[in-house]
Amino acid sequence: MTTVGLPLTMMLCGWLLLSLTGSPALAQDDATPQWAYMDLAPPFVVSIGTGPQVDYLKTEVTLRVRAESQEQIQHHMPALRHALIMLLSRQPPATLISSGDHEVLRQQALAAVRAVLEPEGEADTIRDLLFTGFVSQVQRR
Repeated sequence: MTTVGLPLTMMLCGWLLLSLTGSPALAQDDATPQWAYMDLAPPFVVSIGTGPQVDYLKTEVTLRVRAESQEQIQHHMPALRHALIMLLSRQPPATLISSGDHEVLRQQALAAVRAVLEPEGEADTIRDLLFTGFVSQVQRR
């Protein structure tokens, strides 16, 4: 056997061994949940703050959910949207300026949607909440 053939033979034997026995890195574990993204359309547009001038917040929200739970989550969509609208509309305009503020709000929004599903035992079906769009219009006072 040539020196070039030996590494090739070893690689083929290794591949054959992995394909026959299965590799944890290559095999897909059926117990591992598969995740999907669900857009909460249309975007959320709420007025924020108090006073004579009206300030607005527009957000686009996407949920990362268990793929097999999309139908149950869709069933609860009115309650999920309501919880988010109530949370977003309570935000003081001054707390929507920095990306750190956005992250705090994102965590609060994730907790809010999970709280909606908690009584149904489905809170763990939502892995994450993402702001895929975030625009605030705050009047200078």
